[in-house]
Amino acid sequence: MTAAVIPGSNIIQVVVQDPRPVRAVRLVASDGTVTEASSLSTDRVYDRGSGSSLGLGLGGFGFGRGGGGGGGVGVGMPLGGSPTQVQSVATASIPLTAPAAYRSDWQRYRIDVLMGDPPQIVSLSAPEPR
Repeated sequence: MTAAVIPGSNIIQVVVQDPRPVRAVRLVASDGTVTEASSLSTDRVYDRGSGSSLGLGLGGFGFGRGGGGGGGVGVGMPLGGSPTQVQSVATASIPLTAPAAYRSDWQRYRIDVLMGDPPQIVSLSAPEPR
């Protein structure tokens, strides 16, 4: 799991690779304020161990105050064989709704990732602003 502030922006990008599917990603401020990811794209990759793989991807995004949104689905399939290992790869973007507060207090923030069935929370430290 990695998290980084995208240089020149007010967005944190989180990338998770794990066998458990990612259900949600959120930034939790030191005062308990929660900011949900504005986009979450997930891919399930099935690897046969021979370099070929089967993948299924789902993604979506939304915009606040003005509306709008979209999504997509993609499927890739190997020739022959059956999958043996499943990985979930998720990429999330979290907007910094209070960038000045984040920059002055980022060490007290955390990122919560809801993973698996039933969902469990896995937390990681918020990234240093750039």
